[in-house]
Amino acid sequence: MIAVTGSMRTGTSLVMQTLRLLGVEVAGQAFHDDFSHAQLNKKGYWQLPMKETISGINTDVYKGKAVKLFGYQFYMTEPQYIEKVIVCTRDKKVAAESSLALLMLDGYLFGVPPTMDFAKRVWDANYEYINKKIEQFPHITIAFEDMLHDTKPTVDKIAEFVGKQVPQAAIENVEV
Repeated sequence: MIAVTGSMRTGTSLVMQTLRLLGVEVAGQAFHDDFSHAQLNKKGYWQLPMKETISGINTDVYKGKAVKLFGYQFYMTEPQYIEKVIVCTRDKKVAAESSLALLMLDGYLFGVPPTMDFAKRVWDANYEYINKKIEQFPHITIAFEDMLHDTKPTVDKIAEFVGKQVPQAAIENVEV
């Protein structure tokens, strides 16, 4: 499995879209009941429902597929099921602002009101979990800002990492 990890609003969906266009099979749907906010991500989130990933992936059913797992989900996944990891990053302040917009659409998450402080703590927690485990695996880091402003070299980096050729559609998928 190729784990795509990061925190909310750091480009995980964009990387999942890119992997699909590179010919990697992805697990999950563009939209489902957990994340139905198409207006925030018009080309889809491409993730599994939370009930399937909240405790990590502990089966080989996703072997050879890309799976989006946020920090805790990645941390809880059994290492033998992870082949490679793509870590998505974004400026913390910008990611937190974008996360807050998403959290406000959903109201309370985990019984906590959506605030900028909470959004930043979610970001911190995700990367703390990722950093506890990442060195075990072949991995690359993809910055959301690079996907937008240095698209071709960044998509080339992803393609090389997963052993695929880059179709023009993968470049054109990224919108500034």
